[in-house]
Order: sequence, then structure tokens, then C-alpha cells
Amino acid sequence: MSRSVSRRAAMAQIMGGAALAGCAGAQASKLVGGAAAQTGGTSGADVAPKGDVEGVFDLYIANHRPMALMSSGGGVPVPVLFDTGSNGNMINKQIFDQFGLSRLPNHKSFITDAEGHTIETYAARVPDMQLGSIRLPEPVMDVTDYRDGDECGIIGPALFEGSLVFMNMPKQSVYVRRGTAEPMPVPNAMPYSGKPGDGLPVMSISVEGVSGEMSAIIDTGKDGALQFPEEMIDSLPLVAPPRQVGTATTVFKTVPVYGATIDGDVKIGSRTLHRPDVIFHGDRPKVGMPVLESQRFWLEPHRQRAWVASERALPEEMAVSLAGEFGERRITADENGLSYQREGAERKRLKYLGVDQFLFEDGTDLIFRRDPSGAISGYTLLGSDGRPTEVMKTS
Repeated sequence: MSRSVSRRAAMAQIMGGAALAGCAGAQASKLVGGAAAQTGGTSGADVAPKGDVEGVFDLYIANHRPMALMSSGGGVPVPVLFDTGSNGNMINKQIFDQFGLSRLPNHKSFITDAEGHTIETYAARVPDMQLGSIRLPEPVMDVTDYRDGDECGIIGPALFEGSLVFMNMPKQSVYVRRGTAEPMPVPNAMPYSGKPGDGLPVMSISVEGVSGEMSAIIDTGKDGALQFPEEMIDSLPLVAPPRQVGTATTVFKTVPVYGATIDGDVKIGSRTLHRPDVIFHGDRPKVGMPVLESQRFWLEPHRQRAWVASERALPEEMAVSLAGEFGERRITADENGLSYQREGAERKRLKYLGVDQFLFEDGTDLIFRRDPSGAISGYTLLGSDGRPTEVMKTS
């Protein structure tokens, strides 16, 4: 097994004489350590607008790096990494200057890498920020020396506090929907890992031969498939003993990184891997982009929970409650679930993915909408390009 462990930086360079060491430490710790771009302000300023945010933006994925294009005030857009393994948002100093931003007064921000090292930086409001069709009035973002190739910033789901974030990875698209006043009943939702209000999303993992399930950080900023803590080496079935596959360098030290092959199947969300290669590092299991690129999953930052959209049985009572007329479209319920038919077209079956979400055979997503009373008011279609089409219920 051969694996690179020199992943791109996610921690700011430390100023002055330690700058070089800070940069090198960031590159390796973000690879194997997960959420490196954690931020926190002390001024009490809101880091993200809350509530009424809805729209869609594309992800451009290359070498397992999910990039989005961000602009301010209608200016030239810049590429930023969309990292679900980060609970902060930051841009580099060149973009700070390009956007003509000003430092936020009386505000201190701190960035912590995956090894727990923290530096202080400053922050700025980004006026009229846009991602695809989503506009955010003035989110606050930390400003750092971080830059790696085209990547000139890191943003995460916390930017959409108060909304639901659908990571439609097969379509390389992120759909943000207005949050609900009351929590939706989601049987398979998993609470974030970490401190309340400062956690990271997780999904369940089950390893053949290991009893029970475990949770793993959902980390789109990680370009490796699977990572486990070293302390789990003896509890996992391995084809052979782990061997060193690289090193991880932090600001203060360099440590070896070990890898091995799991002897059996590993089920992650809606996907099963046969005898996958894994690395051992850090303090928590993590799932990276090679796995996440095929997944559909939801994040709810303000309620600190996440869930995977995967096929399951549809309760008969729920099927009946979803049936109705939607203009020239009709949705009907029978013993096999739901069927969808547009006037003059053939009937199509809908696969149930949990909560109010369904999937056509061609990969189109259908997500029902409800009014404040909980009654069905329509649905959203997400086609092959991930763009939403709204359909209202007529009877």
C-alpha cells in the first residue's frame, strides 16, 4: 500500500521566525488530523448570518478537493475549499486586500490545528458575499496567511447557521434550505462530535468483525478515504500489521504515520468498502472525500446534527400523507411506496431516502416541503446539475 501524507495546509502560517515551521506543520496535520481550521472570536460578533438562507452552489472537485467559488460585492470570484471538517471560515490576506476589506475592530480570532496548536489572527466582514445563488450579507471570516495552489480560503457549513445543508456529492453540489422552526424527526440523525455549538458532523461506521457501530468525522477537507486513531490498531481486523506509510509534521514535532488494510467490509453511510486501506493517526475516526464523493448527506449546524440520505423502507402511513396533485404532476401511494407521474408521461417509482426525501432512478432528488403546520405544501426537484425546481401542491 502506498499513500501520500503531505496534504495541503489548513492552519495559518505562524508569523515571524516560526512561519516556515507553521506552514509545514499545517500541511501534515490537516492530512491526518482532520478539522484543522477551527476558529473562535472573543468580540461577541456573529460569525454567520442565521436563518433565512436558501440556494445552491457548485463544488469543483479535483484530486479529492471540493472547491467553491466565492465573491464579494459582485467582484471576481475566488476558489475556496469547502471543508465539513472545519467549524470556521477564513480567507488569506491577498483576498482580504483584493476585496478591499477592513479589520473587524475589537475582535480577536483564534485558529487551532488538528494537533491542538492555536494562533491568534484577525477577522473581517465580507460584504455581499456570494456562493452560486446564495447571498450572505456580511459574514465574518478570519484572515490568515493560508494559501495553497488555487486554494485561498476555507469555508464550512457553519457559514449557514440556521439553515439545512444538503451535501449532494454525486452532483458536486451543495443545496442550502431554510431551517424549520421545530426540529424535524430524523431517526438516523447523529449529534455532532465535540463541545455544544463547536462540534463537527459525524456518520456511522461499522467494521466487519467488530461489534457495534462507531462514529466518524465527516471531513470533506480530507483527501484520504479512512482514518482511525492509533489506539484502535489492536481492536480492528487487519490483513497484516501496520507499517509506516509517511510522517506527519506539526509545528513542534514530526511523527510517523502508519497504514494497514482492513480484513473485511467496512460500511460507511450508504456505501460498503471491501478491505479498504486506512491510516492510523489522530484521536477520532474520520471519513474523507474518496468515500464522501458518492454520498448524499445533510448537515444542520444550528442543531448540531447530521444524517445520511440512504434507501430504506417507507412507512405506509407516511406514504399516504405525501400523495397528492402537484399541478400537472401526480404522486400516488400503494403497497410498494410512492409513484410519480407527469401528465402524458410514464409512471416512475420513487426510492425513499429518509425524512421527506426521495430519489428517481435517473438520480433526480425530490424533497418535499411542509408549511408551518407540517402539511405538505410542495416539493423541490434537484436535477442532474443540482439546480432546484420548485413545484407547489394544488390538491
